[in-house]
Amino acid sequence: MKALELHGKTGLPVEEC
Repeated sequence: MKALELHGKTGLPVEEC
């Protein structure tokens, strides 16, 4: 997943892991 995709799903500022 990309950072933006994770940010949209989790709603938290996650890094691209």
